[in-house]
Parts: sequence; structure tokens; C-alpha cells
Amino acid sequence: METSRPRPQVKGLRAQGFTLIELVLVIVLVGVLGALTTKIITFPINSYLDLARRTAMVDAADMSLRLLQRDIRRSLPNSVRISADGYSLELLHISDGGRYRANKNGNLGATAGLCSVGGDPANDVLDFTASDTCFEFMGSLQSLNPQATNGERVVVYNLGVAAADAYANNNSAVLQNAINANTLRFAATTFPFSSPNQRFHIVDTAITYRCDLINKQLLRYSNYAYTAVQTNVPSGAVGQLQVNNVSACSFVYTAGVATRAAQVQATITLTDARGESVTMFRQIHVDNVP
Repeated sequence: METSRPRPQVKGLRAQGFTLIELVLVIVLVGVLGALTTKIITFPINSYLDLARRTAMVDAADMSLRLLQRDIRRSLPNSVRISADGYSLELLHISDGGRYRANKNGNLGATAGLCSVGGDPANDVLDFTASDTCFEFMGSLQSLNPQATNGERVVVYNLGVAAADAYANNNSAVLQNAINANTLRFAATTFPFSSPNQRFHIVDTAITYRCDLINKQLLRYSNYAYTAVQTNVPSGAVGQLQVNNVSACSFVYTAGVATRAAQVQATITLTDARGESVTMFRQIHVDNVP
């Protein structure tokens, strides 16, 4: 009778496979490593996206206030005005300017005037005692061609008061094409006050900035018919979008007294879809020396 023999063991070999405990441990470790890796990767990405979003809001607010600042610094002296609700700012935009002739040019002959062919040089002087239609200006203009005007107005000594208010058009006149490049021709007007420095300004358009908090926009209006009394939204004008997501906005105008220097304080707040807000504040100097 044969007896069974034990199977020989080969040294260095073990049973293949793994236990359930080992499988569970591997799954747990992989999950922990995956969670840590996700946080390590997503945190800087989210930080970058948040920074980019905030930077975009700051840039948008800053650009809109920069344009506002540019327009204010090109505004006619004493023409900046704010609506009662503080959401609208209006100004008259200067395209050019210079100095008018206040005294007769003695170097010209009796029939060498510039305002009319064969005219008297005395007619080249801006007359404040009676209605006038033409004057010679000193030097040259930068942008306006006096012989090809386009509805611009000439303004002399705007004080922003009842007797000298460019919005009421009592110290301004619509330009007409001149017969000489060194003169300005305009509709017959008697200007109420002479300028101490013989200064005149050329206004090409009125400009209004309006915060529309219902639609969360800052709009810029131009090329419209302005009125003596300010309106919140210019009639018949289409606003140009400056910035979206406007949640708050205000304009404050502080007038100067002695030096006629004034200041506009503009504040705008943008709020994005995630509810994060950026507020931009700017103080803008206004030179009101007419």
C-alpha cells in the first residue's frame, strides 16, 4: 500500500493575489491622494481666475473714469453741472480756442480788413457794443477749419450765470464758414461780456454721463441739442455704453470761489455675477477760468 507524500515546496514562491484588506487600503490611499492632488491643482487655478475677474472689473471701472476725466478736462469753463439725483453729469466739450482781436490792426491799410473783402480793419475787432458777425483771431487754431465749419459754436466769457450761460446760448453763436482762414464768422450776436484775456472757445458738442442703475450701465451721450435746464437723459440721444455691472454710482461737483478752480468727485461700483464688488473713486480738477 502506497502512502501519500507531501508536495515539495519551492523556495521563494508564495501564493498569488491579495486580500480584501489590502484592496480596501489601496482604494483609501488612492482616494486621499486624489483629493489632495485636486486641491493642489484647483486652488491656484481658482485664485488665478478670481484675480483675472477682479482685474477685469478694476480695468473696466478705471477706463470709464479715465474717459470721464478726459472729457471734463476738455470742458468749457463753468459748464459742468450735476443732476439733482447725482447720477448725471453734463458738460460742453471744447474742440478749439484762442484769442480774439480787441484792437484795430494798425498795420493794415484802410481797405485791407480780413472780415470782408475791401473792408475796414476796424471790423476785424470783436464788438461788444452792438451785434457782430466776424472777428480776427490771434495765431492759428489747432483743429477747427474756419472755412469749413460744422455746427460748432463760439463762446466768449462763459460764467455759468443767467447773463452769460452757454447752455442758454446768450454768450455763444453758431459758426458759419469764414471767407478768411484767420477769422471766425458767426450768426449775428451781441456778446454780453468781454473776456479780460480776450479768450474765446469753440464748443462742438454737449456730453452727458448717466448712471442707469436699473440696467446697471454707465452711458455716455453726445451730439444732442442741449437745453438751459439740465435733463437726466438727453432727449433724442442714444447713449454709448461705457461699462456694465454698475451697482452704485454718484457724481459730486464742488465749485471754487476765489481761483474758480472746482472739483468733480466720481464714484462707481461694479458688482459681478458672483456678488463681488469693486469701487473706484476719482477726484478730477476743473479749470473754470473763462
